[in-house]
Amino acid sequence: MTTTQIVRLFHGKRSGNWKGRPSYMARCPSHRDRSASLSITQDREGATFLHCFRGCTVEEIMGSKGLTFSDLFESKREMTPAIRQQVRDEDRLALLESRHGLAIIMQAVERNHRNYWSVVERNIAVEIEAMRVKLFPEEAALIRRSAETQRILAEYGEEYLWSLIP
Repeated sequence: MTTTQIVRLFHGKRSGNWKGRPSYMARCPSHRDRSASLSITQDREGATFLHCFRGCTVEEIMGSKGLTFSDLFESKREMTPAIRQQVRDEDRLALLESRHGLAIIMQAVERNHRNYWSVVERNIAVEIEAMRVKLFPEEAALIRRSAETQRILAEYGEEYLWSLIP
């Protein structure tokens, strides 16, 4: 894979130059990031360098995206079909999220067509949820468990559930 493909896969943003080459910052996929902590740069020979300022190893970073250490070097520069599909899915998710925001805005702007835009917004939200479940299965499982816990609490009440514990 090229450095540009790696930057795209990690959703990196240009942050400046490093030794005359462009450098990028992205959120590290191997830990929860609120801001970019992963530096992506390329040397003159074409090798890609990754550095997480939170201390993640290169193997952890690459493994979280399904890549290997050799993908950083020029000798093995091809995207696998699985990685290509993941990039397409992530791009699709970003597009759906943009459309979702526009549908919400259109509900406020076009008051005469609010019902139409409400249905459009709901349909897009369903697509977004399906795409998130596909891309982030671990987070989706946590959300489902949390929703199930909330349902049980609402149905039985917290006091009753505590009374069941010996």
